[in-house]
Amino acid sequence: MTPGAEPHIRAMQALLDVNLPPSVSVTVGVGVGPLPRVVMYPDPGDVQAARLDGQREHLEMHVLLHAVGVGPEQATWASDRAREVLLGVPPVVPGRRVHRLTQTMAPPPIVRDDDVNPPLFLQVTEYRLVSDPS
Repeated sequence: MTPGAEPHIRAMQALLDVNLPPSVSVTVGVGVGPLPRVVMYPDPGDVQAARLDGQREHLEMHVLLHAVGVGPEQATWASDRAREVLLGVPPVVPGRRVHRLTQTMAPPPIVRDDDVNPPLFLQVTEYRLVSDPS
């Protein structure tokens, strides 16, 4: 059976919802809500043949995480809290063995968004999720 990205995304969101401080809003996709917030932008995942019989059961996904705040300190703080959660215990997906997430790139410098008033600050980090059948 080909693994789906959607249950993995829900599991990551649930992991963040439960473990981030209550003051941080977590969304998937376009982020709207109170600040600070963490917005996940997942890819659909790459399904690879993991067995000799050709069944595609290995899943690798990359998730861009945007931490948004009213100042650079708030964006960095939200990014740090999310990193602590995501690099800890992996999310649980029924029927799957999800490996510990890894951070795939060093975050670029914080971006200031002057298109809104007051300006918002954005810290982007990319994570890699790997999952196999349990």
